Order: sequence, then C-alpha cells, then structure tokens
Amino acid sequence: MADTVVSTGTVERGDRAAFWHQVLADTFAPVRLEGWDGHRDPAARLSGTRRGRLLFAELEATPQVHRRMPAQIRRADAAYFQIAVLTRGAASLWQDGRLARLAPGDLVVYENSRPFTWTFTDPWAVAVLSLPSDAVRLTAAERRNLSARRLSGRDGLSGVVARCVRDLTRHAADLPEEQSERVLAQVSDLVITLLGDHRDAPGRTVLDRIKGYIEERFRDPALNPDEIAAAVHISTRYLHKLFEGEHQTVALYLRGVRLDRVRDELLDPRQAGRGVAAIAHGCGFGDLSGFHRAFKAAYGLNPGELRRGPGG
Repeated sequence: MADTVVSTGTVERGDRAAFWHQVLADTFAPVRLEGWDGHRDPAARLSGTRRGRLLFAELEATPQVHRRMPAQIRRADAAYFQIAVLTRGAASLWQDGRLARLAPGDLVVYENSRPFTWTFTDPWAVAVLSLPSDAVRLTAAERRNLSARRLSGRDGLSGVVARCVRDLTRHAADLPEEQSERVLAQVSDLVITLLGDHRDAPGRTVLDRIKGYIEERFRDPALNPDEIAAAVHISTRYLHKLFEGEHQTVALYLRGVRLDRVRDELLDPRQAGRGVAAIAHGCGFGDLSGFHRAFKAAYGLNPGELRRGPGG
C-alpha cells in the first residue's frame, strides 16, 4: 500500500481540476493542466511513496495534458530525472524537440528541469520513478540525447528497466528507508547502461562525441562548426548532415546548451552575486542583445524575471 493515495473522487466535481492540478504540483513540480473537461466524467488518482531521495508514483486518470513550460520552472523545484512506463491507454511525451508516442508497456525518460508536454488521449495509467537529477551520472548532452525516446518495455534492456520501474512503484512502501540510496545507485546504473544500449544507431556514436565536445567547450564564445568538426575528425559538411538528422542545426544546438546553462546558473543561489551579463558572457554569449532575445524566445520571460521568481 502506497504511503499516500489521493483521488479526485473525494472532492466536489467543480473543484476536481484545481485539486488535481495541486496534487501534481505538490508531488512532482508545477505544470499547466489542460483538457480536464474534455471527458464526460473527469477523474484522477495518484498513489505515491517517498523513500530517501526517491519518489515512486502511480497515476491513473481520464484524458488530459500536462505542460511544464518555462513559466512553471522555478528555482525551488526539486530537479527530477524521471522514468515513466505507460501501463494503460495511449500517450505522447514531448521534450528537447522530440515526440515519443507510447503504447502500454513502453518506457520513456525525461527531466522536469526542462520544458515537456505529456498528452494522454485515452483513460490512462502510468508508473513513474523519479530520481534526483544530480544522482544520475550523465552529461547534459547525454540527457538530451535520451529524453523523449520511446523504448520498448517488452524486450532487451529497456524491458528490464520497465519491469524494474513497475515492480518498484508497486512495492515501494515495502522498501526500507535505509535501502533507498542503494536502490537509487542501482537504478541510476541501469539508466546509464540503457543509454549506452541505445547509442548504436549509425552516426549515433559520432554525434554523442560531438555533443560531448560542445558540452565541454560551450563557454568559449569563438566555438564554431569548423572547430567542432575538426575535434571529432569529420568534415564540417558531415557535421551539418548529422544535425539535420536531429532536425536542428549545430548553431541552434550550441545556443540551446548555452541557454540551458545560463538558466541553471540564474536559478542557482550560489550564483546570486553574479550579474546577468557576467553569467551570459561566462556561458559563451558575446552579443548581449541577441542573448536576451534568445532567452525570452526560449523561456517566455527575460533573465531578470526568471531570477526574481514569482512576485519578484
């Protein structure tokens, strides 16, 4: 039996959407709830258990959409690396420019520190295991590479991970508190191995090396495609072709890495004494006006508004 079980059946119908919206915010992080009234009898239920730094949850509900947009991403939110297994219905997850369409049994990973959209089109159920992001030993490039990719929960290593997530969430209340860090380490290792298992598509290994190099050198304002291509021993033309397969450009990817790091540093209390311009320059932006435009376009608010937070 989960430690916490909440259901919209315990509140008046007119209050259910607001109640469920708050449950999602209190359990994971704030999202924008849409489509609640699209069903003739909207309802939802969540069973959750916390053990140490792990959060186990099973959710079931009528069709709805959860959007985690820049306006919902706040410095006080717990940063989770999340592994979800759809157990009933149909759903899709968007993050990092990719859309994963899921059927029952499929597995997907994502992070709540970046925008995402869950779309549930049928009455659905999902098991979610949330790990603290800093406990998963992956670079930002590797996280973006793995997020929002549909993985089969019926075979291979992804099947092992899917069964592990389902069993852990089902029996989380039986897990002793003192075992939580051991489970966290084991699941984190599984995720890292899973990433390696899905690097083998043609061009994937080279692309991972490219993204890793960008991740290491993004603070250099002079970093450019020619240097990146030379570092991994390919032509600049082939570099651009690899990114075409990702439906983006090298420049946009590099800008995204820089913007993500600026956002992280703006929200980091340890960086409170540094000005926005210093942080932007330190993350490789030379043109401050261009930086401000790109930041507003990416996150829907300017750097100062993000740093001040709601009501600031």
